[in-house]
Amino acid sequence: WSSDVCSSDLLRLDFLGGEAKGMVFLTNPDSDRMTLAASRGAQFDHPCVMNPPRIGECLCGRAAETGEIIIHNFVEQNGKHSRHWTTTPHQDVCLPLKVRDQVLGVMNLRLPVDQVIGENETAVLTAVSDQIAIAIENAQLSQQKDRAITAERERIGRDLHDGLAQVLGYISTKTKAAQIMLSQGKTDIAN
Repeated sequence: WSSDVCSSDLLRLDFLGGEAKGMVFLTNPDSDRMTLAASRGAQFDHPCVMNPPRIGECLCGRAAETGEIIIHNFVEQNGKHSRHWTTTPHQDVCLPLKVRDQVLGVMNLRLPVDQVIGENETAVLTAVSDQIAIAIENAQLSQQKDRAITAERERIGRDLHDGLAQVLGYISTKTKAAQIMLSQGKTDIAN
């Protein structure tokens, strides 16, 4: 999937005051470790930037594992939050990015402790995360289609090459046989 689909601007979320920081992680079908797709406001040496969490690890990994939104205030005091941004008190909102009950990733938002996340905000965040998940799925499907087209083109190219090589080999053999027949004066057989 293209990083154009998931830029750090989507983490700004103006309706929350534009001060949201966070990260977007994608699940990986070949590994239990997620991949960082975008970040906003995360220090370059943050443990999740350097080494993204595994499914089930920390709050983001738990959201990926359960498929449920996780909202925690004062996350530094939460034993399940094993990776910390800073010692500044904040709350984390971890939104699974799901399409048809398949978790494709997690959007983590770091908000001020006093930021109110009520039902309306949760509904908007869920709608945003659903749209991001659809964009991710569409990008993944497009990449799969491109890979399939490339593989088919390569197969056709090999088939054409092999077929052409056979035809050229046949023509070469027939030409040599005709030359031998002509050199022996057997013109009636050489055609």
